[in-house]
Amino acid sequence: MPQAIITKAPSADLWPGQTDEAEVGFSYAEVDRILFRLVDRRLSLDEVVADGFARELVERHLGGAV
Repeated sequence: MPQAIITKAPSADLWPGQTDEAEVGFSYAEVDRILFRLVDRRLSLDEVVADGFARELVERHLGGAV
């Protein structure tokens, strides 16, 4: 597989330079860390925030999963 495909940021390619992460305002890596705490470790929203994540991020973007 070409390296350009492996390293390309996820994108709908709606316009040049557009990426999914920039559109939603957070990185997939950050979401993975939050979801690990919420789903795998079954932490509460307050516990996830205490781990250093912005409450607004957890509530606004992941509120349906909490």
